[in-house]
Amino acid sequence: MTTKDIRMADALRRAGFQTYHDALRSFWTRPEEPPGYVTDAARRVEELGKVLLMAGWRKLRWTAGIPGNPLRHRCSWGGFDFDQELGAGHWWDHAYRLVHKASGRVIYVGEPYQVEVEAMRSLSLLAERGWEIDIQPALALHYPGRTVAVRVRHGDHQND
Repeated sequence: MTTKDIRMADALRRAGFQTYHDALRSFWTRPEEPPGYVTDAARRVEELGKVLLMAGWRKLRWTAGIPGNPLRHRCSWGGFDFDQELGAGHWWDHAYRLVHKASGRVIYVGEPYQVEVEAMRSLSLLAERGWEIDIQPALALHYPGRTVAVRVRHGDHQND
């Protein structure tokens, strides 16, 4: 491993992305996968991480208390509650946020193994409330090739 590779691996980790070796460790215990899948998946995770990092994105945790969270709504008493209707179908499984360093733009990402009818209903409700929905099977960082990236951001760019 060259010095340049080590610097890139450190930069990926600091930005919240997995390196090839990190991804390889998280996938290697899956004996049911065809030969070569694990190394291909680990390479794909690192490559997607590099592309996002070079474009100025960081991968951060997505927790319930984050302002702007599409699954929270303001209650009449001023607090926030998780919206069961908008979260139905678990489209937000393996969730994280992508935050653009320069602009502060936020994209919420869920990576379920499949997007079922219940999840599509939830996503359509979010769209009705002004959220832009983008479903990209090839861009999943969690178990690539087996999960689907569901990206959600507010249409009026309130969180950009």
